[in-house]
Amino acid sequence: IAAGGRRIAKPWTFRAHPHALDVLRRHVDAVSLANNHSGDYGPQAFAEMLERLQKAGLPYFGGGSNLRAAHRPAIVERNGLRIALLGYNEM
Repeated sequence: IAAGGRRIAKPWTFRAHPHALDVLRRHVDAVSLANNHSGDYGPQAFAEMLERLQKAGLPYFGGGSNLRAAHRPAIVERNGLRIALLGYNEM
């Protein structure tokens, strides 16, 4: 979810327009960044995505501005139950 950055050289790249945040906020509780496409438009777009997710109040996990942040869980609470979400990817 970014407007900036440069497409890296790989067969398939994906990027969502920032307007997608409105839909995500209505339909998901948290976003996993642990996938092989989070960095498709480089570190500038990845940093932009983190900032946009934070400003939108949309929790994320499996990625961050540093390794410590990437290992931090997103905590979702529903009906008195607390769930810690972690995400990892070997890519």
